[in-house]
Amino acid sequence: MIRDEQFYPNRYTVGAQHPEQQIAAVALPATVQRAAPAIPVTVRHAGPEDYMALHRIFADPQVMYWTSAMPFTPLARLRRQLTDPSEGHYGLVACIGEAVVGTLACIVLPIPRARHTRHLSLLVVAPAWQRRGVGAALMQAVIDLADNWLNLARLELMVFSDNGRAINLYRAFEFVTEGTHRRYAFRAGQYADMDTMARIREV
Repeated sequence: MIRDEQFYPNRYTVGAQHPEQQIAAVALPATVQRAAPAIPVTVRHAGPEDYMALHRIFADPQVMYWTSAMPFTPLARLRRQLTDPSEGHYGLVACIGEAVVGTLACIVLPIPRARHTRHLSLLVVAPAWQRRGVGAALMQAVIDLADNWLNLARLELMVFSDNGRAINLYRAFEFVTEGTHRRYAFRAGQYADMDTMARIREV
């Protein structure tokens, strides 16, 4: 069986012609503030060789707090997920030089009549590289994939309702809040609300 991944380069630039070029600093509205000037970020498909770097990022308490993932994820499980991704699943990583500093997953829904939709999951950036344009580069790359290669009509995601910085980033890429799930996830000893956000494209 031919898988979708065979038709796309492992490393590419949004809007560029050559797959090895880098993503330039992304221009965002004033609502998205950076702590330091943005730097060139390379976005590529995640591979098994990235499992240690990603494990370190997810193990950081500052990162874990804002995700719905569980702590203490076994290394073997993460490596297995990267080695044999599900059909239609795209895992992206953001790199500064050769260092992996962020990741984002684009997941197909197991519903035949929702093949025009993908769920975005686990957009995380290493704390040392936050507010430097890494998250924006990942979002720009996944939207390019959705619009120009997969011809998707809907991208959706969930975000903790009190994660203002992430919500502002998603709004900058035309995501709108569709609703709030009350007491959706248990986090650091308390129940927390999560918002559903989506970006709709007329196709």
